[in-house]
Amino acid sequence: MGSFKAKLVAYFVLLSLVPLAVAFWGFTSVAGTSETRRVDARLQAGLRSALAAYQEQVQAAQDRAQKLARDRTFQLGLLQQDVAALTPLLRRSKHVYVVTTASNLHVGPRPGLAATRPASPTDHGSSPLRRRSGAQ
Repeated sequence: MGSFKAKLVAYFVLLSLVPLAVAFWGFTSVAGTSETRRVDARLQAGLRSALAAYQEQVQAAQDRAQKLARDRTFQLGLLQQDVAALTPLLRRSKHVYVVTTASNLHVGPRPGLAATRPASPTDHGSSPLRRRSGAQ
């Protein structure tokens, strides 16, 4: 009869404890996956928020650069390559750095890692600013 008791215990373990262990393992696996998804969703939301804030800063700097490029005093300072006249104007425009390719003029604090956007100076808001000669 001793073997019958052993078989009975073995069947009890197989029929009750093994499914319970499998269910526990499955629940733990699903819970871990769920936690990973939740953390991933939080990270994605944070990344989207940071990217939106960065894009707003870039757009604000672009707007300031465009406004500065349309300023007549700034345009004259560029034409005359007058760094002393351009520097105070740039102090009021945060995150704006001026580089002219023709004369290799650099004004303002040089940015490190940053997005760059061109802003062309214009004469009366429409045509590109041209160097004017004495005879018109």
